[in-house]
This record gives sequence, C-alpha cells and structure tokens, in this order.
Amino acid sequence: MRVIKVLIVLIAICAIALYVKNSYIKTVAVQNVRSGNSEVEKKIDEIEAFIKELSQKPDSEFCKESFNLISYYIEEAHKERRLGVSTVENDQWRENLSRQLYAAYTDKFIKQAFYVFNGSGWNEGDIKFIREEHALLQSSPNLQRNSPIDVSFNEIRAILNKYDEILTFINYCKSFKLEVMAPEDTFPIEDVKIRMARAQSYLTNNLENTYVKNCEPLKAELKSVPDIFYIAHYDYLNNKVKHWSGTYNQVVSQKAYNENIWIPLKYEIEILVSGLYKTPEVNKDYDSLKAMWEEQGLEAYKYWNMN
Repeated sequence: MRVIKVLIVLIAICAIALYVKNSYIKTVAVQNVRSGNSEVEKKIDEIEAFIKELSQKPDSEFCKESFNLISYYIEEAHKERRLGVSTVENDQWRENLSRQLYAAYTDKFIKQAFYVFNGSGWNEGDIKFIREEHALLQSSPNLQRNSPIDVSFNEIRAILNKYDEILTFINYCKSFKLEVMAPEDTFPIEDVKIRMARAQSYLTNNLENTYVKNCEPLKAELKSVPDIFYIAHYDYLNNKVKHWSGTYNQVVSQKAYNENIWIPLKYEIEILVSGLYKTPEVNKDYDSLKAMWEEQGLEAYKYWNMN
C-alpha cells in the first residue's frame, strides 16, 4: 500500500511538471542564470521592474506604448551587449525578457479588452485597437496554442465576429434603397419582414453573445431597423407617385391607365398601413400619399371624360 501511495504522489508530481512545461508561455530553453556581473544584473533588474510595472497598469487603459518602450529597452540592451558577459548569455536574456514581457502584456491586454466588452459604450477606437492587437498577439511565436491565453484570444475573436455580424446586418439595413419605378415593381415587403424579424431576434436573444449584449450602440441601431425600413418604404412610394404623376396622357386609354398604373400603385400605398410599421408618422404619411395619388386619378378621369 505504501508503494502505491508513493507511486500516486510521483504521478501527481509528473503531471504538475508536465502542466508547467506546457503552460501558455513557452519556457526558455536555458535557465535564467545570472552572470554575476553587477552592470548586467542592474540592467536585467531594471527591465524586469519595467515589466512588473506594466503588469500593474489599470485594466481601464490600454498600455501599448509601455509595451513598445520596454521592447525597445530590451533590444537596445541586447545590441549594447548589456544582458550578458557572453554572446550566448546576452541572447538568452534577450529571449527570456521578451517572453516575460509578452506574458505580462498579453495578460494585461486581455483584461483591458474584457473591460471594454463589459462596458456599454464600445468605443469604435477601442474596438479597432482590440481587433488589431488581438491579431498581432495571437500570431506571435511566443504563444502556445490551446493554452489559457489562446483560449481567451479565441473568445475575443468570437466576440468580435458576432459584433461584426450584427454591424454588417445594420449597415445593410441602413444602406437599403430602392429606385426601380416600373409599374410592376413593388417594394420587397417580405424581405423587409425577414430583416425586421432578424433585428428583433438579435434583441430578444441578447445579441447572441454574453459580451456583445452589453453594446448599447448596437442595441440602439437594431431598435431603429423598423424605422429605417419605414423611411425607405415611404421614400420609395413618394418617389413612385411623383414619377407617375401626370403620365395618364401617355397611356392609350383610361382603362389601361387604371389597370396598369393607378390601381397597382394604390394597392402599394395601402400596404404602408397594413400594421407592419409602428412609426407615429405612418398614418399622416399614408394620408398624404393617398391624397396625392387620388388627385392623379381624378385628373386622369377628367382627361379621358371631359375633353
């Protein structure tokens, strides 16, 4: 029984050692042996103090400038051969300090990114920085794949992907415009219904991401989607009424005019008040369009029957 217990302890120790070996920052192949040279020790201590200071930066502010400055210090010290008394030692400490810096900075960057994601503002400049820095850090050779840091990076990628998906959807809605004016052309009401339902689905399902749901600008844009399509629909009808106004005298008969132009557009105007839109102006706008088009019908009647 004692032998079994000893074996269990040894297995546990080996497992821990293996975990440390495979931790998210690759360990340096050489030991961090100091040369004993006071100037070298002083320079290494100085840079490590800078790295420690970076790790203590607030999560509410990005610290890329500090990272770049420390990287510069490491490279300059290496060029001046101030990290070791030999070339090998100088190279080894450059690599070791660079890995220390990467470890401290990635840990801080992830905290800073999630500080933004947990907020409601989602400033575009912050999102742009997170996007670019995430790509840069995740492509670094210092990162071990499937490590805790890599898992966090993948989560950031998933957050940005959902943010981009919703933003792309919103931009499509905002850019929607229909300019076709042929009598047989109609506003794509079924497509609009699908888009409006999708916007509502995002809102109902908390934007489909634990962190993206915090983004108030996205939520405000999604809530405005019905109004966006209403304005597009109204503009389309208003332009179409203007386009076909006064054209009755270009048609061979009143019957042809009514069947091919006036009645189809009359039905299109009716759709505006079918209940799809909740915009306060919908009834007023409908009455205005209806009045303009009925006036055209009256003018057409007079043209065909009173001349």
